[in-house]
Amino acid sequence: MKLRFQKDGTFKIMQITDMQEIPAISKDTIALMERAVLEEQPDLVVYTGDQIKGYGVTYKGKGEELEREVAQTIGKLLEPVTKRGIPFAVTFGNHDCQVGISNQDQFCHIYKRLPNCIGEQAEGIDGGGTCAIPIEASDGSGRDVFELYLFDSGTDA
Repeated sequence: MKLRFQKDGTFKIMQITDMQEIPAISKDTIALMERAVLEEQPDLVVYTGDQIKGYGVTYKGKGEELEREVAQTIGKLLEPVTKRGIPFAVTFGNHDCQVGISNQDQFCHIYKRLPNCIGEQAEGIDGGGTCAIPIEASDGSGRDVFELYLFDSGTDA
């Protein structure tokens, strides 16, 4: 998926970070995200880590169910964006891997399976979501005029 500046030269990026959610997601979190996305109409949403409360007790002892439960939580958290077809990118903070799933596995097995997830993990670098995202000029030339860099915090390196 190629990103492009709008005809008026604008490109709006919404950053969402530190939701620190658990499987019983707060209705307030979802309501806030719904309203923010509706009001801001971003061209790209970037999740910059700690989407889930990895250090909490709610995910402990899940065994084989852990990845499924984390994927369900993340899917619900990202729904205000994914259901609207808004492109999104993700990188990780210091609590994500504490859930017991590496950032790389979360990136590849959970986020990349969601619609409109952009960015590919940079080769030769540990983690997930470390990438460069090009944004094209608005004139239709296909020329990249901006590059957005995301870096995994490296907590599970």
